Amino acid sequence: MKLLESKWTTIALVIVSLALFAFLFRTVDVDTVVQTIESADLGLLAVALILTFTGLSLRTLRWGIIVREKESVSWRDLYIIQCSGMAVSHFSPGKVLEAAKVLPLKARGVSYSYGILSIFWERVMDVIVLFTFAFLAFPAFDDNVRLGLVAVMLAVAIAALASFRHLDRVVKIFSRLPLVGKSISKLEVHNFRKRTLLASFLITLAAWMLDAAGAWLAFAAIGIHLDYLFITTAFLASILAGIVTFLPGGLGSTEAIFLFLIKGTGYGIDALFGGVLIARLFTLGLSAIVGFALLPFVNKR
Repeated sequence: MKLLESKWTTIALVIVSLALFAFLFRTVDVDTVVQTIESADLGLLAVALILTFTGLSLRTLRWGIIVREKESVSWRDLYIIQCSGMAVSHFSPGKVLEAAKVLPLKARGVSYSYGILSIFWERVMDVIVLFTFAFLAFPAFDDNVRLGLVAVMLAVAIAALASFRHLDRVVKIFSRLPLVGKSISKLEVHNFRKRTLLASFLITLAAWMLDAAGAWLAFAAIGIHLDYLFITTAFLASILAGIVTFLPGGLGSTEAIFLFLIKGTGYGIDALFGGVLIARLFTLGLSAIVGFALLPFVNKR
């Protein structure tokens, strides 16, 4: 029954994504969008491609720094597992299938508990970075509110770093809670080194900035020249929106939010939508292609 419910939930989410895309395409001139994409500067798109692959490598480096505090896993294995895991999780509601990366890690000597912990730390850093830029993006907030929210997220980042630095104390406190305390007490405790935590956070920030640079180049390739920081905040806010809507890959919701945040820039809606589609292709699309291509190699030693 649960499997059936999950299946129908997934089908419903896919239908919502398709409906959002249908709505978006009804608001633009499709021929103009196609012409805009066809006119893209291939040189700039090649640079965006390089940035995408660099971002994937940085995410593997980040994960490797965390995993290797416990077990030595080769860069090749980590890259294959990371890319394929990201591809699968991209198209799962809210990226919930990313936890599946613990399965091939187990075959390489990393316990399920520590594997989950490493993935959880990755997600914590991603969410902090995405929320920070999202607060800067939305026009409903005035400057003081934005700065205040960013300060809150910086405090959350510091608290997260401190929690993972002294994870044994955190687990001990939460293990006293009713209902969930018993499960929490069974978690494998590992106090990460300061340099591991700081390095993983900085790499997370760099990886997302590279993704945003790829999106910026996607717009530049079709003659839309916008401020890099503006594109960064809009792009990362739309990625976060795609995650929280639980739509597979954020398809539909990410594009809609991205377009909404940049539509007041003075460029035509058709050209902007073309830029959004190219940006998504050179971030989600290419990383998914690479990940699914590597999926057959996950279990090969």
